[in-house]
Amino acid sequence: MATQQTIARRLRISQATVSRSLRNDPSIRSETRARVLELASQLGYVPGPVVQSATRGAGREAPATHLGVLVQDDARGSGGATVVNLLSGMSAAAQQLNVSLNVHHVAPSDRTALLQADRQPPAMRGGLIRGLVLLRRFDAAVASALARQMPCVSLIYDYRPALVDFVSSDEIADVASLVRHLHDLGHRRIALVGADRSLTWARQRWLGYIAGLADLGIAYDPALVEQIDSDTAEATRACVERLLDRGPTAIVAAGDALGYRCVRLLREMGRTDGPLVVGYDGIEPPEGMSQITTIRVNFREMGAAAIRLLLERISSSLLPARAVHIGGQLIVGTSPRPT
Repeated sequence: MATQQTIARRLRISQATVSRSLRNDPSIRSETRARVLELASQLGYVPGPVVQSATRGAGREAPATHLGVLVQDDARGSGGATVVNLLSGMSAAAQQLNVSLNVHHVAPSDRTALLQADRQPPAMRGGLIRGLVLLRRFDAAVASALARQMPCVSLIYDYRPALVDFVSSDEIADVASLVRHLHDLGHRRIALVGADRSLTWARQRWLGYIAGLADLGIAYDPALVEQIDSDTAEATRACVERLLDRGPTAIVAAGDALGYRCVRLLREMGRTDGPLVVGYDGIEPPEGMSQITTIRVNFREMGAAAIRLLLERISSSLLPARAVHIGGQLIVGTSPRPT
């Protein structure tokens, strides 16, 4: 099996230079790094762990690996609880893996400016940051440019074919399980209220809905699918009213917040007999409302997976862009009808 010593001997350089080249150390000349990466690929070199708990023989902790977390600032709004849980998972993994996290909120107006050195967070500008976690949606061109500067992992949004690893919930399998649950309850006309399918998560949940129907031998009916482009009560009402004319007995809402708006609207319309509404995310119900059936997403594990994936990416840039999907848990609601 090829080792760093093997590569060092073949190229007649030090093992330390090989190690730094494989970790994308900016102090290594690009020509040297290219030679190391090419030979490592030819020899089938498999990288070891990025960090160790202690310096061998010294009894002291190794220096922490510094990672940056860029949070798109819109996440401070309705998705705040999601962000907190993702950061909690990242923090737990960082503590176990001797990693120091530098969290920086990015205003929408500053997302493109991140590519300018003088507009970057100090730790990133100073070369301390070894890799980045991108939390929430950034422009694809910005994500791709950042990935050319240093290893990157994205949470929730998929920027491939850019070399950005991707961590999300297993939305296709999760939503398919919601459809199966509704089928087990006797529903056959199952509708979907989704969001803009140019968004990664919205498209994945739509695909999960289609997959769930296909698994059950139910034909996909576009008339039972509505796309809502606004979080307003007016947009929700228009969407639900169109669906009700088509006779669904159950509605899969692309997110819990949307699901609870649908339940509230059906209640206001006097539709206490249905249709049944299920959601996705696992957020706490609004005050005065009972829990709807949903998929509880394991955001903490997603955050932890992002840190592990980023350390692997730092260890070897030879890896192709990868996707990790974390399965959620079906939570059966306490109030299946809009009462």
